[in-house]
Amino acid sequence: MDSSLSATLATTIHYTVQALILLVIVRAFMSFFPNMDRHHPLVKFLDTIVEPILRPFQRMMPPMAGLDFSPILAILTLQVAEYLLIMLVTGLFR
Repeated sequence: MDSSLSATLATTIHYTVQALILLVIVRAFMSFFPNMDRHHPLVKFLDTIVEPILRPFQRMMPPMAGLDFSPILAILTLQVAEYLLIMLVTGLFR
């Protein structure tokens, strides 16, 4: 395998994780609009993607004083996972 494959994989990992982080942020901002239609197809799609990411962190750390810190923990975890995966991919193909 050559370095172009590892660069392609690293780029794919990076953009995938960044897209997930963006979806987590959008989902967090949606919580400021409680009257939003939860049955809208875009909202349902977002919940389908983001809820499995947030749920483990919500179990570990339930909301405190009405604030949900699970998006912050999820973003940090996604960033660490991205770093580790990219290091693994680039290290494997050297």
